[in-house]
Order: sequence, then C-alpha cells, then structure tokens
Amino acid sequence: MRPEYDFAGGSERSGDFWAPYAGEICSRLIKARETFGGRPTLVLEPGRAIVDACTQLLCTVVAKKSINKSEDAIIVDAGVNLIPTACYYDHAVSRAAGLNGTPYFRNRTVNVFGPLCMQSDRLRDNAVLPPLEVGDVVRISNVGAYCHTQSMQFIQTRPATVLLGPAGTEIVRRRETWRDVFALDALPSRLRGDACAF
Repeated sequence: MRPEYDFAGGSERSGDFWAPYAGEICSRLIKARETFGGRPTLVLEPGRAIVDACTQLLCTVVAKKSINKSEDAIIVDAGVNLIPTACYYDHAVSRAAGLNGTPYFRNRTVNVFGPLCMQSDRLRDNAVLPPLEVGDVVRISNVGAYCHTQSMQFIQTRPATVLLGPAGTEIVRRRETWRDVFALDALPSRLRGDACAF
C-alpha cells in the first residue's frame, strides 16, 4: 500500500510503516499454515483507501444565514442521507470554482448544513470558505466508499455519479427518480385506485 492511503483523504506520513503491520499478520498465518491446508490465503479489504479520496460530491448552496451574529451557516442540497460519515469525519469542504479562476482572500469559518430539516443534518462545523451566495457550487471531498454505499433515499432521491477521466465525463450511475424509490414496492390491487401511477 502507498503511504497516502494511511487514512481517508491521505496523510503526510512517510517511510515503510506498513511493514510491521504486514509482518505481524503474516507471521501468525505462517505459524498456523497447517490449519489452512499448508497454503493460507491472505485477503485484504482496503475499505475506503481505494475510492474515498478520489470521490467528491458537488452540491449547491440553497440558503445562508448568520447564527448569533457571529457564526455563518450555509444550507446545501445534500444531507447526511448522502454523507452518513459526516457525523464522525470532517470532510473537506470548498467552493467548487472561483469566478474566472479568481482566488479568494476573505475566507471565514462556516457551518454547513443539509436540507433534511433535522438537527442531525450537519455536514461540517467550521469549514473555512470564501463568501458564498445561494446558487454557488460547493465541493465535499473524500465521500467515496461508505458514503456512496450507505447513502439512502431520505426525503430526496440520490444524484447521478459521474466519472471524470481521459474520455471526459461519463455517467456511471444515473440520477434516481421517484419511481426508483418505489421500484420494489407492490400495491395490492384492492388498494389501487384509477389514478395510481405505480
């Protein structure tokens, strides 16, 4: 494994700090190899190390407000239904792009909330961001792995997943519709009215 996969989002650690970890696992497997027919197989589940840092969520500022005249807050159109790890992981938050590539110099701390109308729909405290307006696009980083697989259709359907690469932009998972939310449900015919659309 490469050093930058030390934890989600990467790290500045250097050196061969994986060797003692691998040595401990392999030495135990070697000692117990007869239990595994003399040829044990070591399978590693890298979890978020492979896809977490390469996945970003783009969302839009839908409202902004000041709290107690000293704290700024923004509300974006993505909530903990899409970023369930926000309760224990400080995802990096940034403005997706500046106007004409102009850098911002007046950054300040902002609390970022989702649109789900729940107290727990808090995506990030004290994100350092430039002044934002309704309609601005915000990037939330390191949302691969568990964010993607544990996301749910709560109040909102899930957005499309787009791959950016040498071939340009490609949709790898289409945006959900309300029909997807009810796709597995079956309505008994005795309850179905003439206006039923599913």
